[in-house]
Amino acid sequence: MLSQLWILLLCLALIICCSVLLLVAHRQRRRRQVEQRLQRSVQRVIRARLVDHGKAMWRRTTRRRETLAELGLILRRLGMASNREQWLFLLRLGLVWLLAVVATLALVMMQAMTVQQQTALLLICLVGVPYMMLVWLRQRVKARMRQISEEMLLVLQMIRILWDVGISLESMLRVMTRELKELAPEVCRELQIILVKIDTGKTRDEAISDVFWLIDAEGFQDFLMLLAQVSETGGSMSQHLQDLYELLIDRRRTDLQENVSRLSGRMSAVMMMCLMPVLLIVLAGPGFMALVKALGKMGH
Repeated sequence: MLSQLWILLLCLALIICCSVLLLVAHRQRRRRQVEQRLQRSVQRVIRARLVDHGKAMWRRTTRRRETLAELGLILRRLGMASNREQWLFLLRLGLVWLLAVVATLALVMMQAMTVQQQTALLLICLVGVPYMMLVWLRQRVKARMRQISEEMLLVLQMIRILWDVGISLESMLRVMTRELKELAPEVCRELQIILVKIDTGKTRDEAISDVFWLIDAEGFQDFLMLLAQVSETGGSMSQHLQDLYELLIDRRRTDLQENVSRLSGRMSAVMMMCLMPVLLIVLAGPGFMALVKALGKMGH
C-alpha cells in the first residue's frame, strides 16, 4: 500500500515537472517569436530608412547633375564653345564668390553680431551669391539672344549679296565671320562654331543642328534651317532670304507697335492718377466753396 502511494506521488511529481518544462518551453518559444518579430520590424525600419536615404541621395545627385547640365547649357548659349573658355569663366566666378565669402567672414569678425545674425549672413553669402550669379547668367543669355536677333537683319542682307555672287556655303560663312566681326559679333561667333565643327569632320547638317537647338534667337533658327535645307537639296536661296528678312521686319514692326501701345497705356494710367485730383480741385473746387457758403447763409 505504501509502495503504491509512493508510485502515485512520483507520477504526480513527474507530471508536474513535465508541465513546468512544457510551460517554460512554451514561454521560451513565445519569447523567441516576439524577438524574431521585433528583429524583423527593426530590419524593415532600417531597410526603409536605407531606401529613403538612398532615394534622397539619388535626388540630390540628380539635382546636382541637372544644375551642372543647366550651367553648361547657359555657358554654351553665352558663346563659350570650348571647355577651356567655360572653365576660365567658372574660375572667375569662383574667385568672385570666394572674395564675397572672405568679405563676409571679415564683416562677421569685425562687427558685434549674435550667432543667429552671423549664421544668417553666412548662409546668404554661401547660397545667395551663387543663386544671384545663376540669375545674372540667365539675364546675360537673354540679352545675347536679343542681340543676335538685332544682328540678323544685317546678316541676312549680307548673306543674300554673297549668295548672289555664287560662292560656296563654307566660303560664304568664312567671309561673313571675317567681314562682319565688328558689326555682328555674336552671329559671327556662332557661324565660326559651325565652321569649326565642319572642319573637324562633321557634316553640314550635324554642325548646323548642334547650334540650332542651342540658340533660340528670333530669326536665327529660321536662318539655320534655311542653310540646312539648301545644303541638303541645293537650289536658290535669295528669295527665301528676302522672305525671311521681310518676316523679321514685320515682327519688329508688330513688337514695336505693341511696346508703344503698352507704354501709352501706362502713361495714360499715370496721367489719370496724377491729373484727376488736380482736375477735381480745379473744376469742383468753386462749386464746393459756393455750396459751403450757401449752407452757411442758410444757417444764419
